[in-house]
Amino acid sequence: MKGIIVTSAAGFLLLAGAARALPKDPAAHVSHLQAGTVRYVKGKQLLLAGGQGAPAEIAIGHRLEPGDIVKTGQGDRLEIMLHPGGYLRLADHARLEVLDTAYRKMHFRVSEGTVVVDSRRFKSRRHAFRLSTPAGDLELLKDGFYGIEIKEPSALEVAVHSGKLNWLKRGGEVLSLTGGKRYVLRGMAEDTPQVDELGRHSRDHLDPWGQVRTAFLLNSFWGRPPQYSFGGSNRWLLTAGHKLNAGGELRTLENGRAELLLNPGSYLRLAESTLVRFIRTGYATMNFEILRGEVIVESAAFNPALHSLFISTPGGDFQVAAKGLYRLSLEPRLRVSVYKGALEWMGNGRKRRRLEAGRSYQVEGATSRLHSGKLRKKDDLNQWSKERAQQLAQSNSRLSARLRRSAYPNFGYQNRGGWVLGSRSQGFTFVPFDSKPKSPYGFRYGNALWIKSRDLGEKRNGRRQESVGQDEHDRELQANPANRAQMGIGRWNN
Repeated sequence: MKGIIVTSAAGFLLLAGAARALPKDPAAHVSHLQAGTVRYVKGKQLLLAGGQGAPAEIAIGHRLEPGDIVKTGQGDRLEIMLHPGGYLRLADHARLEVLDTAYRKMHFRVSEGTVVVDSRRFKSRRHAFRLSTPAGDLELLKDGFYGIEIKEPSALEVAVHSGKLNWLKRGGEVLSLTGGKRYVLRGMAEDTPQVDELGRHSRDHLDPWGQVRTAFLLNSFWGRPPQYSFGGSNRWLLTAGHKLNAGGELRTLENGRAELLLNPGSYLRLAESTLVRFIRTGYATMNFEILRGEVIVESAAFNPALHSLFISTPGGDFQVAAKGLYRLSLEPRLRVSVYKGALEWMGNGRKRRRLEAGRSYQVEGATSRLHSGKLRKKDDLNQWSKERAQQLAQSNSRLSARLRRSAYPNFGYQNRGGWVLGSRSQGFTFVPFDSKPKSPYGFRYGNALWIKSRDLGEKRNGRRQESVGQDEHDRELQANPANRAQMGIGRWNN
């Protein structure tokens, strides 16, 4: 991978109930990608290295350098790291030139298409960001969510959904662009911007890339780093923050555990010596297969109209029917514990049976018969998962109002909430919308983003949202040799 990975010890996760095989008080290692690193790719973006030579395709993990020019085609998407928690996203038919990637003087130029700036954790004493356009420069002043579209050769539309920008006009005048407004800016010095109000939570500005970027994202790991296999190649994941794709396999070693994101509010935790394969990674059709070991699924929010999660095993498929707490183990034989919630089991002959809460079930592999019994006694793995859930709920309680607001544009109301990077480098935590739900372990997510139906701009009719071409994207990733050779590795830092 061409990106540079910087590691730092940014805080210990003290897990008193960790398994005996793990070191005492294991730490989740913390680092982050450098500015200019490609974090997400859909389609076949073309790169002119240094602005010259023959164009080449960009792979995840590529580090853009000053002078590089990036072009996107119809339906393409590209995400570039700015600072930890800050991203620059390109839609189709965009042209971007990289001028500087140093944190204190980040500078890009866009001359065509549409870009999105999604900034969290922007600190003026450490970071500076400027975007040059045909109508003048835009300078980032505050964290926020901004949509910028080139409308004409010398005009652009800027939607400031939250935050604040400075518009540096060509004549030297400086105007402030504030949140909740849409501006039409022109390059002539005498022109004044056209200003319209934006709906507080209007649906037309949603950036759904967050939905496809976070499903099966490695949130944290403990002990020895897990091994990731994709397209026939193996790599050690030295850092978290990596998006795992359909067709890939993740294996925790004898002295390691891992935590992944599912839909907002739901986590997948892997025990030691566990191997899982990712089959489908869109919110509407999430599916992973347990090949070895055991996992815990903790879900504090689940919208059946939008989310679907299947867990494949040698004893049949299990569909998560509601938010809850589940544990599945393959060793020595398949055992399923439903602490809270409900599962639908599709065993031999694809006959369904509902597995209710408060029971443990065992599947005979040869006959696919299901036997129910009392819940097994909780052990170190349960205790570790519970303490991790408490840490994430505490991380939610420390979120600022600005960070809470950043959850909506990436996820939208129907997801019941969104992922937000926690304040102390413990990974992403959940921000619910309209309520303060509890984790299945009983810990409350106290910081919610209260969204009322009248603020949405249209009725909530339960329509199913699409997963933004995730399956197509997965196929493209697997077919692209450059992506198999350069799997991006990321990690979060304050």
